[in-house]
Amino acid sequence: MGSNFYLQQWAFAGSADQQDYFNFYVGVISAFTAASAVVIFIRVNAQIFAGLRVGKRLHNLLIAQVFRAPINLFFDVTPIGKILNRFSKDMAVIDEDIYYSFGGLCVCTWQILATLAVTSIAVPLILAVIAAFMVMAILLFVYTMKAYKDCYRVEAVTMSPILSFF
Repeated sequence: MGSNFYLQQWAFAGSADQQDYFNFYVGVISAFTAASAVVIFIRVNAQIFAGLRVGKRLHNLLIAQVFRAPINLFFDVTPIGKILNRFSKDMAVIDEDIYYSFGGLCVCTWQILATLAVTSIAVPLILAVIAAFMVMAILLFVYTMKAYKDCYRVEAVTMSPILSFF
């Protein structure tokens, strides 16, 4: 946002000021760009190392639970390869999907908050419009969730005779 602000200041300045302050504006915009690249690099590395640490910890907890599980009919009948495939798939989801999704959530949340801050400073009345849309979105979500639960219930009821044959 800072580089966009200075780019706007540079664009709306007079032609003499644009030429006189060329090095200043290019330097400030370059500094904002470099700072943004450094912050993104730090965020991505922190996200990756935190994800690896969480994945390692969950792996150790899961493997401890599997080793402590009693030998019952499930482990006697289920092949080791099937158990290993399920375990490795769960770990792959944890390693690959969850922390990337969390990082995307953090970035989107920051962008939304920054956009709301800039927009509310520029046009304060937008907050009333946003509040109205938030109320409508919450009401629509509640209504949609009721319909989703009913559809899921009907699907489960209609599938139960088919599933009873398997």
